[in-house]
Amino acid sequence: FEQAHRLLADSASVYLVLAIVERTTLRIERLGWAGGIEPPVAPEELPLPPVLNELGRNLMGSCPRGGVLVTGSLVETAAVWGARLLDDERSDLILLRPDLYAFDSLYRGRMATAIGADSSAELPAALVAASAKRPVCLTPTVDSITTTALSWHPLRLVLAAGTIANGEVPAPMSVHQLARTGLAGSVWSEAVRDVYELAARRNRTLCESLFNRPDAHGLPAISACPR
Repeated sequence: FEQAHRLLADSASVYLVLAIVERTTLRIERLGWAGGIEPPVAPEELPLPPVLNELGRNLMGSCPRGGVLVTGSLVETAAVWGARLLDDERSDLILLRPDLYAFDSLYRGRMATAIGADSSAELPAALVAASAKRPVCLTPTVDSITTTALSWHPLRLVLAAGTIANGEVPAPMSVHQLARTGLAGSVWSEAVRDVYELAARRNRTLCESLFNRPDAHGLPAISACPR
């Protein structure tokens, strides 16, 4: 009840997005990644708050083309999957949920095939196998300690490793919606700000790029970036 009381305002729309993500996951378990990922969904069917849509696009735009993007927290999962289902512009990315990979054998089998790994291997070993052919990216809440066999380096908002043949994705990033909404405008703004905070701790260049843009005017304070 405390959680329900805290998440008033736009929380219901986000949990609807997560329900659609779960529906998509069931399709992936039946059909595999390529057959299971749905075509773009109409915005009215997927009411992702703008501040989360912006975060999802920024995270996807941080991973090079052809990459595997591993999402961690509920906020990252809702943002990335919601943005991906709204627009297939980054259809080159494979989105992977580590929680399901660890405990759902059917999901693991389908996703291991998609990334070119042995389904009997745990996620760290699977990511090492995937990295031989494609970039592997971790969102800020995913702990790189679980995959110490790879050499990670900060790339925009993510940690990246593996074969990065095409370099950094040129997609622009923006924090306009978070600056416009502020911490009081959405119950998800603080969680989104925390994701950016984690990213800035790993990649201080964000302080002078993403968080110092004209559209960042009014952005909630990022403590990793001195003012």
